[in-house]
Amino acid sequence: MSMKIIGRLLIKMGQYIYGKATTTRQDDPNNSSKIFKWMLEEVRDLNGNYIKYSYTKDSGQIYPETIKYTGYNGDDGIFEVKFLRENENYPFSSYDEGFSVETLQRIYEIQIKIKGSWVKKFTLHYGNRDSLTGTALHRISVIGKDEIGNETALPDIELEYQKKDRGWQYDSDWTSSLPVDFILTGNYDSGARIADANGDALPDIIYAPYESAHYTYINTGNSWVASSSWASPIDLVGYHGADRGQRLADVNGDKLVDIIDGNSGFNGSHNRVFLNTGTGGWAEDPYWSWPAELATVGLMSSAGVRLADVNGDNLADILWSKVNLAQKVYINSGSGWIHDSNWQIPKYFNNSDGSDMGCALLEANGDGLVDIAYSVSNDPQSYVYLNKGDGTGWYAAWSGAPQLSPDLGVRYADINGDNVTDVAWGDSSYRVVLLGNGSGWTYDSSWQIPVSLRWENGVHLADVNGDGLEDIIGAKSGGSRYVYLAKPKKADLLSRISLSSGGKITFSHKQSDEYREDSGNILNPKLPVNISTVHSIAIDDGSSNISTTSYRYEGGSYYHSNPFDHKYAGFHSISETDGVGNIKKTYFHGPSFQVLDGIIRRPDPCLPVVIGELDVGPRMGREGHLPNDVPDVGAVRDLRQHFGDVPGARFELEWLSARDHTMTQLDDGVLPHTWLLP
Repeated sequence: MSMKIIGRLLIKMGQYIYGKATTTRQDDPNNSSKIFKWMLEEVRDLNGNYIKYSYTKDSGQIYPETIKYTGYNGDDGIFEVKFLRENENYPFSSYDEGFSVETLQRIYEIQIKIKGSWVKKFTLHYGNRDSLTGTALHRISVIGKDEIGNETALPDIELEYQKKDRGWQYDSDWTSSLPVDFILTGNYDSGARIADANGDALPDIIYAPYESAHYTYINTGNSWVASSSWASPIDLVGYHGADRGQRLADVNGDKLVDIIDGNSGFNGSHNRVFLNTGTGGWAEDPYWSWPAELATVGLMSSAGVRLADVNGDNLADILWSKVNLAQKVYINSGSGWIHDSNWQIPKYFNNSDGSDMGCALLEANGDGLVDIAYSVSNDPQSYVYLNKGDGTGWYAAWSGAPQLSPDLGVRYADINGDNVTDVAWGDSSYRVVLLGNGSGWTYDSSWQIPVSLRWENGVHLADVNGDGLEDIIGAKSGGSRYVYLAKPKKADLLSRISLSSGGKITFSHKQSDEYREDSGNILNPKLPVNISTVHSIAIDDGSSNISTTSYRYEGGSYYHSNPFDHKYAGFHSISETDGVGNIKKTYFHGPSFQVLDGIIRRPDPCLPVVIGELDVGPRMGREGHLPNDVPDVGAVRDLRQHFGDVPGARFELEWLSARDHTMTQLDDGVLPHTWLLP
């Protein structure tokens, strides 16, 4: 990774500088070359006037400190914005940045100062979340001070958040669409697996029974449709549903499910990896290396082998833990698995006879790392072991994990959509939900599980309709089929702001998977992650005048260069529709689509003369150039990366524009579209 990580954005009126000083980069405290983001450090115009931004770093997190403006010739000026911090009541950790980040503080006051004295301040008040996971900003007090020191308080600004509707409701349309049973008569595994095969973040059903035809039933957003092009290349079960070591997981970090064949001894041993092509089906990768000592063990659950990402690099690792055999972790290298003796597994997954010993892999505390829950009927001690995050293993963090062996229908999933793992417990005796708060689970009597979740009933939890909430799917031969959809609304998303002036701003939300064409087709078919978006904003001025803007997001994509260079890459376009039907469509650079393609006209509607044509498609990770001879059109020169998209990228953008940062294409003479350069 390059050590020169300085962003300089040149425009006609001056420049923006990002991350020039180490204090303005969020980086790994133990390795400054690992940089997650570059903060805005300075804005300077052509006359030397500048705004300066400063930050404070602690435990991997970066916080705003001050903004000083009207600076000139080394004098920062008389105006300042100061951010005051306090300890966070519910500190939390994350490894999503590629290193440990602990958020231990929060902003409690923002002061606007002139010559060192505050003239206006905003005090931030926090309250509990509906989901019980920490706090959220609920109220802002605003106080101003005049030139003789008199203080005036404005009415508070209040913020409200969505509350999750509890429970599930039966859906006959989805139920009738269920194509196969998950459990056959005699409690045999049918070979049906729920996973996103085609990378649109909707759960498909991959059906690969023993020595029978294979199909994958693609989720269209309202039903499942059979597809032979996505058929599994191998059986996923043996005779009578026997586990032969076939597993589904993402082994190369592209967010597409791959197939691992760890079969030892059933009709010959196989140790193979089939990578998802992204266009239809799977292809064997002959270069993927397999741990030699696992070659005769395979991936059967009775062998104590599990697949999970233990170190937070988004690649599936192998955990092997069986009595009298092994307790080892094999780290995914991007082309195979390598034993790492630093990792210590605290519990055995299986006994020497292959029986289950009551362990489950989950993400318990919201830091993005895999933890281990242990609870078995003949042991009064039950614990959750949290991942240390240092590459050595797990530690006992809290007790009280629900019983996992024998199976009582305990399933770990994010039930209320707050990104923290909850417990769904559905058995003949229990039909309850325990909500997670990152340090344990709390019983919530308002939740009721509608069916038993035990394995032999063929029941699974998955987000069937793409609304970001876990639904219940069940199908068993000789029994019944059913789909229960989670009642709507994810918890804790901002829903309303009540302003000091008496006005209100109301927000509605949608998941990226919920956007459709008029024909019903999914608008983000190549986005393998389901993202919460703002769908509409309604502004009420307090005098019964309401303006509403709705948004539509499409063409979302995920950038993948190699197993260690991949990330969410944004949307191709976002459409804004106002209350009278006017539409503005904004396009963005991305890894798999062209942004500038068509006739570019002058922004001034009084000068609708065609002045140039562009057909340029810079991709993330490649150079892209715009022509030098297009007059009066903003141009980017030396576009080495989509600005700031790849951590560690060396980049410098030069932005030349005769007017502003946008260009307008009149493709139909009616609805203008706004082109945004990086």
